[in-house]
Amino acid sequence: MYTGTKNQDTQSQATIVRKVANLLGKSKLEFQDISRIVGARTPIVQVFHAPTNIDCDLSFKHGLSVENTNFLRFCIDLQPITQPLILIIKEWSEMNNFKEHDHVSNYALSMMVIFYLQTERHLLSIKKLRELNKGSNPVINGWEAVSYKIPLSQMLQYVKPCDKSITELLKDFFNYYSTFHYDTDVVCPLLGHTVRKTVFENTSCLPPEMKSYVNKLQSGDPELFRYTSSFCVQDPFDLSHNLSKAWTSATVNKFKALCNLSVQHLDTLMSGTME
Repeated sequence: MYTGTKNQDTQSQATIVRKVANLLGKSKLEFQDISRIVGARTPIVQVFHAPTNIDCDLSFKHGLSVENTNFLRFCIDLQPITQPLILIIKEWSEMNNFKEHDHVSNYALSMMVIFYLQTERHLLSIKKLRELNKGSNPVINGWEAVSYKIPLSQMLQYVKPCDKSITELLKDFFNYYSTFHYDTDVVCPLLGHTVRKTVFENTSCLPPEMKSYVNKLQSGDPELFRYTSSFCVQDPFDLSHNLSKAWTSATVNKFKALCNLSVQHLDTLMSGTME
């Protein structure tokens, strides 16, 4: 199942989700607030694990979510300031009701942070990681992941050390996304730089690194990347998945405005600190 070769159909996934939810429901003191979400792109069980006070999303389709977590962990290990930056942005998003009212996922925010750090050369793109970690990589449901063969100590030579404070990074993050070209550009952690939305109109215009996406379109289970959405954040591995496809133009405008306001507040804070 990890490689996405078994139980991929909607009915099988729904059955697995219901069975797991029922099993977890038998341990009421340990697992609480259980929700079955069978209609999602990837069906999941949402559950609160009381002993650890952690909200969990459990999926059973394939192992790409594990590969996404591995990539996130690698980024944090390579550039430790990535973690507090992501956590603060998530908290900022929650305080501004983006998750509840605007369908802004924490995972999309994490990829936006990672992408911003890639543009500053503080983190590596998926493309660069594959170039450095030569050899075969895991292929899951048709999507190529990454094998982390090279020791972290050797990978550090390929990134720019980050000597900025968390406040400076926050300001730069907000500034980046307050001026981002939402109408025309796609956030692409695969390449570490933006690509134009228009390249998705014709597969012959896509970069060679997106060959797996072209192959997917020609398979028996094609899925188009939603490049006409108000904001596009491409998943680093599942290249058909726009992590921000639910964003409306109103969400984009709100996000840009609050990013701009946050830059102003941080400017004031930093000026006061320097006096």
